[in-house]
Amino acid sequence: MSKGEPTLQAFFRAVGVSPESMFLDVFVHLFNRFKEGMSPGLWYARRFGCSTIDEYVEKHFGEDTVKRVKDAEAKGYDIYIGDLDSDNDAIETLFCCDSFVIDSAKLVIDATEDAW
Repeated sequence: MSKGEPTLQAFFRAVGVSPESMFLDVFVHLFNRFKEGMSPGLWYARRFGCSTIDEYVEKHFGEDTVKRVKDAEAKGYDIYIGDLDSDNDAIETLFCCDSFVIDSAKLVIDATEDAW
């Protein structure tokens, strides 16, 4: 969920990583995987037979995620849905094996559902 197109800078601010961090490459890689793996929410919902994002989210996610999506929609955020794949590489596998929420003023990433 993002106010406008998700950017690397907004992602860095949301996760609290400094451009001087020794782990910067990890977060650049993660951001790129998020970008590659996500689609506009309505397109994704329709791909799986739902007519709205809310219908899709209510069928596939828990209460907290449903609330987070509805709150984001009410605030004018763009909703994207996607996935990571633990078969791609070590960084992606690391983040697939955990569930987390990144919540900032311009970007919300909810990776609490379907965690590995």
